[in-house]
Amino acid sequence: MSLNLNHQPDMGVPQWYRVQVRDDAGNWSPLSAPVYGAVFPETPPRFAPIPHDAQDCSANAWPLNLNNLDPRVRQLAVYRALQRDGH
Repeated sequence: MSLNLNHQPDMGVPQWYRVQVRDDAGNWSPLSAPVYGAVFPETPPRFAPIPHDAQDCSANAWPLNLNNLDPRVRQLAVYRALQRDGH
């Protein structure tokens, strides 16, 4: 199953979002955690794009060092917030 959602909020106006889904048996999921976001004009990245199938990101390395990670870790996502409290 796929779902397409076309939501076009006003440019630069932050809004809160939550997600809830229903399965084929009619059961509703709990509401997701609230997420605060806005749409802003796109700007090109400062670095060259990395192909989606690249095996590493060494072409655009950050000054980010992570030590003593559990060897079972396979992927780490880093999210950026506009404020310290995550907003």
